[in-house]
Amino acid sequence: MAIVKIKKISAITLKQDLKTITKALQRLGAVEISKSKMEESTEEEQSRFAGEIEVLEQRLQDLNFVLGIIKRYDHTKTSFFAPKPLVGLSDFENQEENIQKAQQIIDTSKEIEGEISKLKHQITKLNTVMQQIRPFERLEVPLEQLKPTAHMAYELGFVPLASWERVEKICHECDDLLEVEKLGSQEDIEAVLVMMHQSVRDKAFLALKEEGFIEARFDRFSGTCREQLNNLESQINQCGQKVEELEKQAAQFAESKQMLQLLYEYTENELDKWKASSLFGARDATYMINGYIKEHDASKVEQLFQKELEGRYYLEFSDPAEDEDIPTALENPKLIQPFEAVTDMYSVPNPRGLDPNKVMAPFYFLFFGMMLSDAGYGVVMSIGCTILLFIKKPSGMMKKIITLLAICGISTVIWGILFGGWFGFSVPPLMFNPMDEPINMLILCLGLGAIHIVAGLIVGAYMNIRRGQVWDAIFDQGFWILVFVSIPFFVLPGLSTVGMVLVIISVVGLLCTQGRHKKGIVKKVVGGLASLYDVTSYLSDVLSYCRIFGLALATSVIAMVFNTISEMLTGSWIGYIFAAAVFLIGHIFNIAINALGSYVHTSRLQYIEFFNKFYEGGGRAFKPLGIRLKNFRMENK
Repeated sequence: MAIVKIKKISAITLKQDLKTITKALQRLGAVEISKSKMEESTEEEQSRFAGEIEVLEQRLQDLNFVLGIIKRYDHTKTSFFAPKPLVGLSDFENQEENIQKAQQIIDTSKEIEGEISKLKHQITKLNTVMQQIRPFERLEVPLEQLKPTAHMAYELGFVPLASWERVEKICHECDDLLEVEKLGSQEDIEAVLVMMHQSVRDKAFLALKEEGFIEARFDRFSGTCREQLNNLESQINQCGQKVEELEKQAAQFAESKQMLQLLYEYTENELDKWKASSLFGARDATYMINGYIKEHDASKVEQLFQKELEGRYYLEFSDPAEDEDIPTALENPKLIQPFEAVTDMYSVPNPRGLDPNKVMAPFYFLFFGMMLSDAGYGVVMSIGCTILLFIKKPSGMMKKIITLLAICGISTVIWGILFGGWFGFSVPPLMFNPMDEPINMLILCLGLGAIHIVAGLIVGAYMNIRRGQVWDAIFDQGFWILVFVSIPFFVLPGLSTVGMVLVIISVVGLLCTQGRHKKGIVKKVVGGLASLYDVTSYLSDVLSYCRIFGLALATSVIAMVFNTISEMLTGSWIGYIFAAAVFLIGHIFNIAINALGSYVHTSRLQYIEFFNKFYEGGGRAFKPLGIRLKNFRMENK
């Protein structure tokens, strides 16, 4: 339906026109480049492409590094609703001056980041030393005075608290020639100063070691421990101040953020261009360009070659081979394009298959609205998403999803009016209130589900007929369609016989045809009988549409709960304030959570109950060489 026919393009150009034609093709954005055979490509030529690609990849890495620094140190806030800035094509392509500016910023940022890293490492080391000295803070003797003398030896260290009694015993055994002074405990250890006469040093030291004594060496320090701690703290503060100064310098790069982002995207596009060029086939003086285009773009491509190369080329269009791996190009009306987001999350359609979006979109529209089913919520969602589209001006998948929600908000309004739901308050419905008449709601959900499944079977039959498999369409889809068609006749008065006849025809047809691919009469009969088991599968599919009722009920009940809580809080001016807050926050939460649920479960109904009847995925999206922007919008491409 909306899958565009693909043509294969083959062109030969002079090597001197490489930059001209790749730039023109990227501007046009209509040709997907595919790999050509490098028949006579020289090693020098291959290294040229590799070199250009390596330079661009390195620039991207450097720019990403700088933008990461800006993100880390720049605390200026950007509004989520701010639109992407516009950029003209000529400004986008003229980036030589920005490349030089960016290189200066890159070099400076690397120096700054290196200094910051060194300073933070130094701070870590100083903090580690402080942790080692702090337990001895109470020691008032300068550390240089603890050097051994002719008669005395001194040691600083730690003793386990559990060993303290044994340490005292060792001191007693040394006849007061050994003294261990407590300086302060930490958890289960005690910082101590050990003073001992040289005559008992070896014996006492060995005994203390056996009790878990651990030495603490401060040979390179002088002054008291308190003085050392003050000195270390001062050094840490100095390093911290330098880090803050450097971070402020790094934050100043934010002034160049937009320029750097623009250069980043320009470099990405240049990289795409050179990677595409590396796929060209090479001869002595020419390049061979192969690729794919949409059939209706052939004239545009031909005009481009004529304009840019003035006859210095050969160009040919042809149909791809039947088994050739071609991309899938979709073109849908603007109203259908947002629903492509649902299909894209599932799988890209097979290029020789069928685009399901036109068939799927009406059902998605219906089911989403039924699940959310509150007219007030629909108004808020449609207006909110429309404003977001107008202000934010998103692109790509984000634009599709927001537009999809805006469209489905209209469906929600319609179903909310039919069901009589406005922000959880019941008003006279045009059809019926699901909470008052659950059976009618259930019948409606199952009925629409059956129609949805039949639509999938009809599309599957169409696919078989298009492939010339008319009998397969009748046998594999036709008889099951007949089963679903017979159901209303059992409900309508006086027509149950017609329904029974249709069911009998369907059953007989399935019994006689579903084993047709098997060999032997027995296997054919068994295959036909086994096919009737699919009734349970179709019944399960239909029952899946009960989730529509469940989601609709959840939306209404949660809304009513918040309304009830708000009403209970009224009675005083403070109560009215809290009631308004509960009402507002509660309904915003309900819209968000149930809109998400409606999106997920409506998508599930398409993926599992609908697509499996006909959908052929496994394609790859058509990605022509073109200018792609993430943070900017092209003013005039």
